[in-house]
Amino acid sequence: MVACIFALSNVNAASASSISCSSRGVKVNDKVSSEAELCINYKHCTIYPPGAITKEVALPFHYLVNRHTVQWRTITNKKQHVDTIECPAHEVCASIDCIVCVELLLNPHCAPQFAIAVAALVLLLITFPFVAACYLIAYWRMRSNRATSEQARWKRASEIKEGNDKLAMVNATTSMANSKMVLFSVISTCLVASADACLYTHSISVNNTACEQSNSLIECRNILETTTTLSERRPQACFRIRSGNRTIGTMELKLQRVILICNPVVLFYTRDVDLITESAKRCDLAGSCNSQTCAHVSRTSVVPELRDTYDFPGVTRCSTSCGGIPCGCLLPMPGCLFSRTYAKPRSRTIYQVFHCATWTESVEMEYSFTQSGGKKTSERVNVITQGTQVLRNANITLQFVTMPTIPLLSSTFVQAIDVNGTEVAIVGKDDFFSLRCPTWESSKNVTECYVEDKCTCSLSDSTANCVCQNLDVHRRMASIQNRLPLSSSVLQLQDAHGRVYGTIHDAVADITITTSVGFQADSMISNEDCAIKASSVKGCYNCLSGAEVTFSCYAQQPVVAEIECDQKLFAAPCNSTTARTTVLIHPTTARYNESCLVRCGRETHHVILSGVLAFYPEWKISGTNNASKHANYVDAFNYPDLGHVLEVVLNNWRTTVVTFLALMALSVVAVCLLRIVTFRLLC
Repeated sequence: MVACIFALSNVNAASASSISCSSRGVKVNDKVSSEAELCINYKHCTIYPPGAITKEVALPFHYLVNRHTVQWRTITNKKQHVDTIECPAHEVCASIDCIVCVELLLNPHCAPQFAIAVAALVLLLITFPFVAACYLIAYWRMRSNRATSEQARWKRASEIKEGNDKLAMVNATTSMANSKMVLFSVISTCLVASADACLYTHSISVNNTACEQSNSLIECRNILETTTTLSERRPQACFRIRSGNRTIGTMELKLQRVILICNPVVLFYTRDVDLITESAKRCDLAGSCNSQTCAHVSRTSVVPELRDTYDFPGVTRCSTSCGGIPCGCLLPMPGCLFSRTYAKPRSRTIYQVFHCATWTESVEMEYSFTQSGGKKTSERVNVITQGTQVLRNANITLQFVTMPTIPLLSSTFVQAIDVNGTEVAIVGKDDFFSLRCPTWESSKNVTECYVEDKCTCSLSDSTANCVCQNLDVHRRMASIQNRLPLSSSVLQLQDAHGRVYGTIHDAVADITITTSVGFQADSMISNEDCAIKASSVKGCYNCLSGAEVTFSCYAQQPVVAEIECDQKLFAAPCNSTTARTTVLIHPTTARYNESCLVRCGRETHHVILSGVLAFYPEWKISGTNNASKHANYVDAFNYPDLGHVLEVVLNNWRTTVVTFLALMALSVVAVCLLRIVTFRLLC
């Protein structure tokens, strides 16, 4: 059942994509006349009203510089269309679409001269009011002291001079301390480890294996059991099989997603209905009315005067009405006003209202095993909590899943159960269903259902006008804000042919892998040489998304190349079709440059990883007294590469000097003009 849900969830209903990647963001290829939703990485969504969408949607800078997934969703005539595409990372400078903005100032290499000028101007605007105020105060004091005696002036001047000397010493000390702090920050930034990739922290040594000889071939087998933690931030666990100083095989376990599968409990069934109120007045002793009638009428009572309404479930009411000749009655006794509100179905569609009493935790992973000859086998596996997936070379067990508190998981859902396709929407806390049926069979014949009375009625002498609260289910199913899939920063709720499940973005999975790897000793040594190249590193530094680099490796025969960088080690398969391997790293410097040693066959050579990376702030302010939001494991506060900023300033020292002199001159002129204007106004 779990595997079927995963398979069905990956089916794209659209034959041709309605969106495509562009240099500025996303292009919308179709004409959109209804409400639409655009989601980035299944987390951050924007809803566009009808007619508001343009041919191209510009995305923020921090999405463009990283590989990102775009989901486009529309609902037309209650039929939902969902398209999903993956867009590559763009070049940093080409992604900046502004002049005076944070992105340009924090990535000064894109327009160094302009960035220096803008930064200096911003600094001037911030400091100028304080400098001008200090200057005017000092100048005013000098003018006020001219009328004093020479002795007092000399004494005052001595005190001012002594105070200025102390202030200068304090400022010099503070300046030196600040300079040391800046220098320390720059040095610390340069000394921090440049990146960390998918490290092979587990090694299987052939010296500890048991081998058997059969038909002149040596068969070896090794068993290793280890527990590793995977999350969206660190989705890979890598293992390598070693023979001496050589890698003869690798295993990788990559977390695709952590999934919660709803175990539904049906609350009731319902239909989309119109609530209609009919009324009839009877005088005392006429028809069903007498002085005791209303006291004995209940919500299920049958009133002959309203017999035409009993083909549908409803609520019966009775209230006293006026009597006597002015009200059309012969007797001066109060009459009876009978009314009944009944639910008349609009369509034959049956809906079930349910909530998820529990959620089954599971993970979807990709398991890869690469032999010494470069042959790679991969398969996607699904494991539930405390379950074990048996593979050819490994057994994978999901121990437990840790995730934040998500209030959305306690929501109530409404689902159409007799239509082609899937229609599931979320129900709000204030939504109310008037018609409620205990079983699916009873919902076909609505006379077996009952109506919840949540009506407000205003009575006149002869009629009852009632306004009843009831959810328009058809309209709710056509609402893109409530129809699944729904995405947030922590959870994406989806449906797959009747089953509701959620993909968690901030979950952590603890997985135990027991490997039983078999290999032949005569295939341990490979003399096949290879040629490997690395693409430029693209992405961001000091960020959670990280950067990507792709290795392209060619060899006449399949072989595994071992790439060893500074405190990092990973492998790349090579073959005659130039195999490509993409790895994720997390640099801490803007200009990333690292030389890695490649071992392949009889030769060893070097490959350079380099690229200029982007920076964008990920500062988050924790909200107070906000219980409706989910918990967050990451309290991100990143900072730019000060060494890179200093390098840009020094490389453009002429611009820096000219800008500094120009701003100094501008400051002097502005202060002088401000002094003249101020004293003319005051004096």
